[in-house]
Amino acid sequence: MTTKIAASMATALIPSTDKADKESASPKASDEGKVVQLDSNGTFSEAYIPTQDATEITAQSADPATPAGLKGVIWMSDGTGAGDSGDLMVKLTGPDVKASATWTFSDKPNEESWILLYDGSDPSVGLRFEIDNEEDGIRGAYATFTFSDKPNEESTITLIDDDGTTVIFEIDNEINGVATAGAIAVDGIAAAGGGLTGTAADLVAKINAQSALNIAATNPSAGEVVLIGAKSAAGNTTITTNDAGHWNSVCSVNVPSAFMYGDNIAVQGIAAAGGGATGTRVALMNTINAQSSLGITATGVVSAIVCTQDTGHTVGNKAITTNHPAHWDSVCSVNVPAAFTGGAAGTTKTATIVDWSGA
Repeated sequence: MTTKIAASMATALIPSTDKADKESASPKASDEGKVVQLDSNGTFSEAYIPTQDATEITAQSADPATPAGLKGVIWMSDGTGAGDSGDLMVKLTGPDVKASATWTFSDKPNEESWILLYDGSDPSVGLRFEIDNEEDGIRGAYATFTFSDKPNEESTITLIDDDGTTVIFEIDNEINGVATAGAIAVDGIAAAGGGLTGTAADLVAKINAQSALNIAATNPSAGEVVLIGAKSAAGNTTITTNDAGHWNSVCSVNVPSAFMYGDNIAVQGIAAAGGGATGTRVALMNTINAQSSLGITATGVVSAIVCTQDTGHTVGNKAITTNHPAHWDSVCSVNVPAAFTGGAAGTTKTATIVDWSGA
């Protein structure tokens, strides 16, 4: 067994008599058991690199497994599988085929529209790209739900913002105080219209009244609650209710378990690249290519964009998701496909290197 350590340590810890000759061109009996050093080129002396004079191959009764892309294997056949007995064989696989996806813009998607792309080399790596022509940043962490009725008295919903501030909101239509210590009473339900309408309106009002909570709420339609948090991954916080089954029973769109989209990536530079379809294509392409964590390369011309997985094989045939497929279709003359396609294993070939029975 040999060990290499830093020269500064070796000077103090290992006597010169215990060090092998680092300039030696051939093994020395006197170096047996000594510490091997790096030579002036930063490598081991050739004296300590084992040499192999010959490689012995034994005939195999079965063909080897198919190698991965751009790999090969050599073996001798005994005539059972490919080749005749005694033939020297090779099986090799060419490059894996990379999956790709192509679509063509005819216009710019709406602000806050997003597209989600997954990296074929890692199923956990998926990035959302959000249209930000106004360059005011992404919308922010997002959550929405819609009431179909008023939750029971003392029902609670807990919201957490990006800095950890936590606020509990408790349904208090009877205006007799909360049962949960520290909770904010949602007690203006009747005054706001009662039922689903009043519940959504008053919950939104109570959320917006919390100056310490970095979450903004809106009530765009009867019973609907839209929450917007921080413009960062930190805004993707959890949302909890005291009784999910009950809350689901009084919601036509259920309360989600967490905010989403706070980690969207803004697609900016659309106007600077010409605006419209062409500017969108250029800006999206540049934004995709700027993400070192995403193994996808975007290219294209005019208004067409081609996204190609950096990793070949079927692992690249990943789904593609947009926030509103009908809208994206309306601004694309060639629609965004549902997935990358074409990813495949490389072609495998088997051939005879040496025909033992031949001349």
